[in-house]
Amino acid sequence: MAETGGLIPADASLRGARVMILRGGSWGERVSRQVRDRGGEPVVHPLIAVVPAETPALREAIGRWNRGTYDWVVLTSANAVEAILAVAGACPGRANALGAGSKTPTRIAVVGPGTATAARAVGLGVDVMPERDFSTEGLMVALGVELGAEATAERQRFLLPLSNLSDDRLQTWLEAAGHHVDRVTAYETVQVDQDARSRTAFATAVAESDVILVTSGSAARALAANLDAFDAAVLPTIAAIGEPTAAALRGVGLIPQLVAGSQTIDGLLAAVAAQTNEPHQQK
Repeated sequence: MAETGGLIPADASLRGARVMILRGGSWGERVSRQVRDRGGEPVVHPLIAVVPAETPALREAIGRWNRGTYDWVVLTSANAVEAILAVAGACPGRANALGAGSKTPTRIAVVGPGTATAARAVGLGVDVMPERDFSTEGLMVALGVELGAEATAERQRFLLPLSNLSDDRLQTWLEAAGHHVDRVTAYETVQVDQDARSRTAFATAVAESDVILVTSGSAARALAANLDAFDAAVLPTIAAIGEPTAAALRGVGLIPQLVAGSQTIDGLLAAVAAQTNEPHQQK
């Protein structure tokens, strides 16, 4: 899922642009605030939802973390942080009790600033984060640098609490390097069912929007499933948070008119603002 951290560029005004957001809940509220902070108008119509997976496998993994089994926990979204807290029964500010059974603290790697903010907000330290490329590839580079600097040649034990839709690139890469990986599903991304009233509301939201933010492959698939009756010529600008999401859009027959270079919400909104403020784009 997309990152939400960072500073607002001074020239990132959305100048009243109507920005469609495809996920609700606390995530949708945060993105809506970021849109309003830039002078835009958020139009929220959830097509996807994130549900913590409170499974025995995740509870057992959290138990191993508490006992100090893991050298590393890798967090690839704020959703993973929330899911861990839900299962651990920890209160905000007390998640640093996780891994307390270890003689050496479990180290935390995060994919980007949004996840880092979520982790720190609940008391988890952050040891590794990519400098610029807030993606799986960027995380692997950052971890590779850190692991290469380790004095010990012993293999490390990793916990990967991921989405049910996450691919296996990170796990495969770590295992190929000789490390032990426990991958567990921490949360599930599901499409929100659209009844007749919701479909009408969706059509209205599309008609009222200047741009649709697409922040994940799951959002791309949900959007395509709900746009099949629309004339592509009258659709708003489709903005992808990065090339992986753009590829997912193309895979379901949608062409993104805008692809952000930085895989963060701030980067995506800045890219939308830059296009909105081009003279030929102004209405």
